[in-house]
Amino acid sequence: MTTAAVTTTPARGFDSLTDEVRLDRLSVQGTVPGWLTGSLVRTGPALWDLPEQTMKHWFDGLAMLHRFSFADQNVSYANRFLETRAYRAARERGRLSYSEFATDPCRSLFQRVTAMFSPSLTDNANVNLVRLGERFVAMT
Repeated sequence: MTTAAVTTTPARGFDSLTDEVRLDRLSVQGTVPGWLTGSLVRTGPALWDLPEQTMKHWFDGLAMLHRFSFADQNVSYANRFLETRAYRAARERGRLSYSEFATDPCRSLFQRVTAMFSPSLTDNANVNLVRLGERFVAMT
């Protein structure tokens, strides 16, 4: 009987993005239609690893906004973290302060019991984005 060594690598979908960037002109293969103008804005999880904690679920990564803009057959890109209470507290403390979908901020047993009666809900809006009038609303 033979055995084979199995190597594992972390899931690429859980790689943290840490930089906010702005790229004025992306390289494009092919052509961008001349009629295509405007922006595509999306939100999604981006930061999975904090100094003292790692997220455990797709819905738990701290939110980042992404914008692709189209004009004059060119494409630009920019992103930035959605600066929610949950994001600011996590960056400040190095760990979660609010319960996310599947990742707990690792509270004591007493704190977990009391949280059942007054939960500290997250505002980490990393699931969807909708336009209401002239404003965008990020949702979780």
